[in-house]
Amino acid sequence: MAPDRPEEAVYENTWCAIAPAVSVGIFVGGALYWLAWVVVLPRVGDYKLVPRQDVLSDGTHVTVFDKVKHA
Repeated sequence: MAPDRPEEAVYENTWCAIAPAVSVGIFVGGALYWLAWVVVLPRVGDYKLVPRQDVLSDGTHVTVFDKVKHA
């Protein structure tokens, strides 16, 4: 929300919605990255991602995705 009076503005030359715009941009960038990694690249590369559970040396459980070529 913009300030009521111009003298209340902390940044005079900055768009007041810069923080929400950056947040939405980061969210959209993450969604595009996921779409490319999970949907587009497996179709283009003719493989599928198969999840597998693994345990790290410190005991942490993680999910690892293996590329499996289509038969």
